[in-house]
Parts: sequence; C-alpha cells; structure tokens
Amino acid sequence: MYDDLMRTFITYGVSAVGAMCLACAGTLVSVRPRPEQPTTLHVGENAVVQVSEREGVIGSAGSSLVLLKRTHQRGVTIYLYRAVKIGNHTLVVAPEHLQNGQCISCVTYHYFLTVVQ
Repeated sequence: MYDDLMRTFITYGVSAVGAMCLACAGTLVSVRPRPEQPTTLHVGENAVVQVSEREGVIGSAGSSLVLLKRTHQRGVTIYLYRAVKIGNHTLVVAPEHLQNGQCISCVTYHYFLTVVQ
C-alpha cells in the first residue's frame, strides 16, 4: 500500500512540475515582414523572409537581427532571423544577375524592421 501511495504521489508530482514548466515556457513567435512596410519585432521573436531564386540574394544592414538559418526549397530561399537587440535593421533583396543597363533600384526591395523590448 505504501508503494502504491508513493508511486501515485510521484506520478502526480512529476505531472504538476511538467505542467508548470510548459505554462512558464515562452512561445516561439515568427513574424513575416512585408517588403517596403515597417515591421516591429520584440527581442526573442523570429522573422521569416522568403525570397525566390529569381529575386536574388538578401543583404543586411544593422545589428538587431541574427541569421539563424537559411534553407532552399523548390526555388525559394527561406531566411530565419532572430531579434537579439533593440534597434533598427534593414534587409535588402537584390537580384544576383543584372543585365547591363538594368536599373538596380528598380528591382531591389527592402524590409524595414524595428526591434523593441
């Protein structure tokens, strides 16, 4: 009987601790910014940007975001950034291969991100 009581107590105790850990854990938030639109992120949130191979490569200006992962799927490159510091950050998407005389500013677009606490 004592063993059954202890087993029940331990089972409920472990379940309660597990539930409290899950309740206190932060949720992972991912934001999909839009080109040429200001986007606000909180420190710890993620930004997911998808760029087609045709659109080119992504560049970055600022230190508020850190690139976590870059993956390629079916002609699309997916960039996953984490907001690590309060401030402004700009992502620039420009084509890799321009033809002579082609206007680069006509085919380049930006993601304007502000990271807050």
